[in-house]
Formats: sequence, C-alpha cells, structure tokens
Amino acid sequence: MFRKPKLWLAGVVAGFLFWLVYVGVGWLPQRLRYWALLPIAKVLFRILKNRRERIERNLFLIKPSLVNNRKEAAWINVKTLVYSWSSLLGTERVNLPKIRKRIIGGESIVVAVRAGKKVVVVFPHVGDINSLTAALKALDLEAFIPAENLPPVIFKLMSGLRSRHGNIEFAPVQKGETKQVCLQKLSEGKIVVLAMDITTKKGKGVDFVIGRGEATFRVGAIEIAQQAGAELFLAFPKWDGKQTYLTVEPFALAYGRSVENNTLSVLCEYRNYLQANVLQWWRVGFMEVREIS
Repeated sequence: MFRKPKLWLAGVVAGFLFWLVYVGVGWLPQRLRYWALLPIAKVLFRILKNRRERIERNLFLIKPSLVNNRKEAAWINVKTLVYSWSSLLGTERVNLPKIRKRIIGGESIVVAVRAGKKVVVVFPHVGDINSLTAALKALDLEAFIPAENLPPVIFKLMSGLRSRHGNIEFAPVQKGETKQVCLQKLSEGKIVVLAMDITTKKGKGVDFVIGRGEATFRVGAIEIAQQAGAELFLAFPKWDGKQTYLTVEPFALAYGRSVENNTLSVLCEYRNYLQANVLQWWRVGFMEVREIS
C-alpha cells in the first residue's frame, strides 16, 4: 500500500530537481545539461524498482535477445529519455543547416505542401523527439502539434522549446477534441504532427505483436489523416548517442479500408524499426506490453 505515495513523492522530487536544472544550467550546451541530469535519473532508476522492472520486462518482450542484459538495456533506455529532456530544458537556438543535413526524405513533405495537399506526419517516441520540431523549422514548414492532458509545468517547458524552433503551433487540446482541432488545422494549411505510440489500456486502439509482446496502439493519427484525405508521412527518428537523424517516408493509405486496418499496415512498416531501436524507444517505461502465449 506504500507504492503509490513513494511514486508520487519521487515524481515531486524529480520535478523539483529538473526545474532546478532548468533554472541553473538551461543556458549550458546540451551535452552538459545531459550530464547534469544523469545523476538524478540514476537515483530514480535505483529507487523506482517497479518502474525499472517494467522497462526491463517490456524491452525483453519486444526484443527477446535482450534476455541476458535486461538491466543494462533498461538503463540505456532511460538515458535516451534523459537526453530528450536535456534538449527540452535548454534555451539555445538550433543549428538549422546541421539539422537539415541529418534529414532524409524531408523534401517529399515540402513538395506535398507546395502542391496544396494536406499533410499528417506520424512518429513513435524514439530518440530525441524534440529534434522533430527542429526538423520542421529546418524545412521551413508550418506545423501544429496538439498537447493533450499535459501538466502545466511540462506544457510550459515544451512550449518554450517549440517557440525556439519557430513556425510551430503547440497548443493544449481538451481530451476528445483532438480530431476536430487537427482537422481544422489541416484545413488551414498546416502540417499536423502526431505520435503513434502504445496506449495504456486495452481496447482503445488496435492490438499489434512485436517480438514476444502484444500492445495496443492508438488509431487517432490514421483516423485524422484518412478523414482529411491527407498525405501521410512516417517519421523514423534515430539517435546515435550524440545527435538525432531523421528519415521520412510517404505512406499510401488505402481509403477503402478501415482505420484499424490502415493503422495495422502502418505498424507493419514500423515493426522492424521499433525492434531495432527499442533501447531508444523511451516511452517503453509507460507502456503496457502483454506477453503472447
């Protein structure tokens, strides 16, 4: 019965320490911020045993070859999350020419936008996701990113990051209104960027098998693209330990098929990528992955 208070208290302490880092070292280069945050993450990694074991279990189910080094794999996964947060807590402007060189396939989005087409970009939370917004700026694209159910402090931090990259509208959206708002933004000519990740509850999307695990993925992003008649692009971020590279590929939705079937087709495109990059898939600690029999 003491688990929830312990987790709550750890969250409060972590939030306070992260805020101190933001105030105290936000002006430092990202690599230094990353090293400043690592000790905090290490302490939490040791204290939150249940969370650590969930990460270890989920990583193993998605990629069974990790069976002999689960704890080490879990720590690498947490370090990816820390790196993403270190990006979030900074104040520097990004080097757009450098970012542009690390984007593969981005011009296909630019061509679609210039042709007057509606565009939806989907991505999983792999690597330094904040680099996605920098990529949009590097390609000189206007985009909308909905923020659903974010705590005010987190939203403020993320808003600061988006504003540094420019041309990004990052706005809070009430639960249940995401589709309506995104459809409106698409009609205004903005790109809509949406996460394609696992939900926490079974029955809220489509079930999909990766490795020895089954999880439920959201269908909302595909539903929005399909209803809007939009061009769909799949983003494949990859962090090499120092910087993030981004590959973008167009995906042809079958408009005669259901949203669920189209979502499964997209997930089939992501399956090998997610297995190969599971250590960088930092949402794994928040996921519900079920072992298949």
